[in-house]
Amino acid sequence: MQHQGTEAGMLTPEDIMQKRFRAVRFREGYDSDDVDGFLDQVAVSLRTATELNDQLGIRMVQLEEELRRHGIPVPPQ
Repeated sequence: MQHQGTEAGMLTPEDIMQKRFRAVRFREGYDSDDVDGFLDQVAVSLRTATELNDQLGIRMVQLEEELRRHGIPVPPQ
């Protein structure tokens, strides 16, 4: 299976929208290995994005607290 996505290995929204699965002979449907492989890529990309988002949220809170300690107002989110 050909890997798509960014250099970091994450899928882009375009990868998902453009993905096409091969039809199999002698029965309707898609090649299950193609589908499973692509879903694995989606799961890894989503997991990575979620973890990064969580880390950035924690860091944002830390920086906001530091700004407040220095008397700098922080706008509401």
